[in-house]
Amino acid sequence: MSNSTIAKHSKAAFDESKSIRILSGLLESTGEIKTFFGENDKTPNYDGSFELVNDEQEPVKQFIVQIKKVDRLILNSKGKYDYRLKTNFLQYVKDKVTENPAIYFVVDLATEKVYWIYLSDETLIRLNFEGKKTVTYHFREEDSISNVEAFVLTIRKIARERNNFFVYKTPQQIAEIQDAVDYLNQHLNGDLKNIKERIFPDLWRVGIKYSVDHTVLFNDVPVPITGCVALYPQMRGRLDTGVREYDWNLSENMFTHFSLGSETDIKKYSEETLHKIVQNFFKLGIPYKFLPAVVLMEQIDPFVKESQRFFDTPTFQKLSIKEVRRRFILLHNYMCFLFTGHGVSENEKACVERAQSIIDHRKMNFYSIFECARSCREEFKKYCSSESEENISLRGKMFGFLQQESIRCFLAIMELQCRKIEEFTPVWNYNWYDWVYLDKKTYLENCKKICDRWLSNLSDLYIETYNNIFETTKFLVRDRFVYNLECTNFENTNFLTIESQHYQGEKFSLQMDSSCTSELSYPNIPEGLLSTCSSASIQRFIQNRRLYYDSICCLLYRGICKGLGFKEGDLPLYEHENVKFFL
Repeated sequence: MSNSTIAKHSKAAFDESKSIRILSGLLESTGEIKTFFGENDKTPNYDGSFELVNDEQEPVKQFIVQIKKVDRLILNSKGKYDYRLKTNFLQYVKDKVTENPAIYFVVDLATEKVYWIYLSDETLIRLNFEGKKTVTYHFREEDSISNVEAFVLTIRKIARERNNFFVYKTPQQIAEIQDAVDYLNQHLNGDLKNIKERIFPDLWRVGIKYSVDHTVLFNDVPVPITGCVALYPQMRGRLDTGVREYDWNLSENMFTHFSLGSETDIKKYSEETLHKIVQNFFKLGIPYKFLPAVVLMEQIDPFVKESQRFFDTPTFQKLSIKEVRRRFILLHNYMCFLFTGHGVSENEKACVERAQSIIDHRKMNFYSIFECARSCREEFKKYCSSESEENISLRGKMFGFLQQESIRCFLAIMELQCRKIEEFTPVWNYNWYDWVYLDKKTYLENCKKICDRWLSNLSDLYIETYNNIFETTKFLVRDRFVYNLECTNFENTNFLTIESQHYQGEKFSLQMDSSCTSELSYPNIPEGLLSTCSSASIQRFIQNRRLYYDSICCLLYRGICKGLGFKEGDLPLYEHENVKFFL
């Protein structure tokens, strides 16, 4: 045994050199391909490239490659060779919309045969590799390069097809498209993957449509459009490229943008579009699987309170989640019963008439139903007595008439049941409209009690929700806030405002300080102060009674905006109103 301390070359190093020699020699043997494969290549995403040349030896197309070696491929019982593909290169090719096609080579060192896969979009979809470190590919004998001339003809065909997607684009436009789609896909498949799943449940990759110099008719007048750009969803199982010329398929196009007089700034477009996708996530609502139990209770709290009048149970009596679900279904089914013409009493007919007048103008929520059905309590009791208590289930199609808020209430009930939480716990026991005309002192005291409980719990609930959604700390709000509540009275109506001071911190926190004010001047500026704020929007949060949920949404949104460099705007949390955060 040698005791030398001189570094030795491993067998793997010799095998790597051999695999590159075999592949390079094979591809270059006809003089139609020039290879650029580097041994021990440290390029993080691929192992090199080769160029296809014309009769004058001029490059006409570049291909990027991954090169893997194996001592010997083993034939399985079906006459194919099983090989485990590493997915990091597959993910790179999927995320990159590029005019350079990608080839995965596997070199069998024992037989010196080379097997290959063209990583087209169709192949990538079929491999279904997301979330896996490796996937098995079954090579056939015809997947080896036994005839170099035939291989080159196939490669030339691939090059022509790929070029067709970019035939009307300048090199600068191609680069802009690549960067724009890379930016969107990398974020949506990376840190924002749960947002992507909420907005585009079956999305495989975002595609882009882009064309220049269109003319469109507005009121029969031709208007020149310098640039037309839109996203479209490339769904799993649907085979196409990630790049198209712009078309007028309005049912497919998303976030369409027209430019007049100047070319479209594709980089700016992609950033603004990602910002809109984030805002739409909060408009649709955070999936309930990510929310703490108390926030789910908060979501169904108003329904429980409003439905109490239809059920003969004391307000102080504890309810099971099963009972809350039963109430929702009974009220839903009763409205279906009435809308299908089964109501016979004058009260029921009047209820349908009132409800129909609401539906003619907008979708209903359960509060509208309660108001319409308030005169039908006895009829509703009679209906309930005829319903079986076993296996009660939704019937009819009232969901089509209901607002999102009411549908999400039912989903929150179902999520609590899935978590095997048995008892409903009321969250907010107040009615803001009863406070408005109280004297100023009493009103402020009531608000402080609510805010003390709300804001003291908010930090932990926010962090729990954040950790359920994100695997990165990049979007985590860590700021420290000091606040004070003030009340003004105008024309016998009370208005609540919050004065806050913003400091840098290690963990998001809120602290009440009765001396806190937003009006500061030099030299009375506390050390470390970043900004101050005075806001009346806090009253909107209290009025809506979704204090935890709405403020968690605002904090998540603020962190994403800061992490991605977006300008923070108002959030579309309510049906017809955007919300501005009060901090």
